[in-house]
Amino acid sequence: MSGPRPVVAAATCAVGLGVAMFDNTAVLVALPALGESFGSSVSGLQWVAATAALAAAAVLPFSGALGDRFGARRAVRLGLGVFALAVLAAAASPSLPALLAARVFQGAGIALMLPNGAALLQANVSDAARSRTFGTWISVSSIGLIAGPLAGGWLVSELGWRSIFLVPVPFALLGILGTLRLRERRDGRPAGRLDLAGSAVAGTGLALLCWSLIEFGRSDGDAWWATGCLVASALVFAALVPVERRAPTPAVDLALLRNRTYVAIMVSCLLYNATTTGGAFLVSLLLQDVRGFGAVETGLIILVATVGMPFGGRLTGRLAQGGSLRRLMAGAITVLALAYVLVAALALGPLAWIAAPLLLTGFASGVLYSGDTLAVLGTVDPGKTASGLASLSLVRQVGAVLGIAVLGSLSALAERIQLVDLGLRAGLLVAGLSVVPGILLLLRHLPRPAPRSP
Repeated sequence: MSGPRPVVAAATCAVGLGVAMFDNTAVLVALPALGESFGSSVSGLQWVAATAALAAAAVLPFSGALGDRFGARRAVRLGLGVFALAVLAAAASPSLPALLAARVFQGAGIALMLPNGAALLQANVSDAARSRTFGTWISVSSIGLIAGPLAGGWLVSELGWRSIFLVPVPFALLGILGTLRLRERRDGRPAGRLDLAGSAVAGTGLALLCWSLIEFGRSDGDAWWATGCLVASALVFAALVPVERRAPTPAVDLALLRNRTYVAIMVSCLLYNATTTGGAFLVSLLLQDVRGFGAVETGLIILVATVGMPFGGRLTGRLAQGGSLRRLMAGAITVLALAYVLVAALALGPLAWIAAPLLLTGFASGVLYSGDTLAVLGTVDPGKTASGLASLSLVRQVGAVLGIAVLGSLSALAERIQLVDLGLRAGLLVAGLSVVPGILLLLRHLPRPAPRSP
């Protein structure tokens, strides 16, 4: 039986990523309204912004193993269903703790959708069409990223913050129906039982690590509690090594850490996801808390920072051949670094001056999100596609938590000690500079172009 057209497969598999992107950008616009509704401080808003990423990081080792063992299509359907129920619970939340609990389940749904959605797409396209189809996948999913600030700002102003959580529900249901047309990869699946022990140990370690990062980032956080969680996460990760060595089909493939290309992709991914997510968090606070803009105006400005993403994804799909991916991703990180340095320098200047570099951040993010997915697909074995992509998604989520926590705390510290005239300016500057090592890693370790035959 022939499969669906590549564009249909890409659109179907893009639903999970699209609703996750919508949620991320819409919540950023809604943060001040949420804070006013629940009487929450900035540290509480950090938890709202980061809890879904924390939960996703904890579930991702299990998600990849589940997709490899039982099929990416089943995992995607489960993720879409969990996410739909969780956003309904978020919309009905009577308190901040209830909202955070719903965000935990949102993160679990995201963890199931993201790597398995990419793995499902991989199973439905030929190798020759892979780069172009994954560019389409990023472009279609970016509709959610673009709609998030625009629709989110309008909904918050007109209907209240609860309405933003209702938007993804019909799309999640359509995504579940759409997977009926997609075929499942059945070759190379690992045999044996699911590695629940490894998934549990890895998830616990990641949850403790992310928790400690958020707690360190809070202005009123408990440093002793955060330190204890950090030490505990190190002990749990140390225990992960013998657990996974004994597992016939480990949930976390430690052998991949011996692949320098894979490690370079992961470290670079951690850095630029910390920059983009933490930077977006700071820009939202800058526009609303410092510049005094409303939710609609802020949504329009953040839209500028997302509208370039589908174009970056499409460009990567067209140019990602051989060693060109190496130069393309390194160039995108360079653009990202310069853009956030410019935003920091122009934070209090005319809006048009801020909007121009923000437009570049979206384009660079599209290149990087599509590029790192293609790079991982070219590195891991077909039977471990979901697990490899789960590790990539895991690093993205940890980077998101790291960016929100660390850049938020740096901004607060710079404000308290009056290091600069505006603490957010310092955070944005660090966001730009911290991603620079990723340029060197990618240029050194990603494959170089093959020599042309005479």
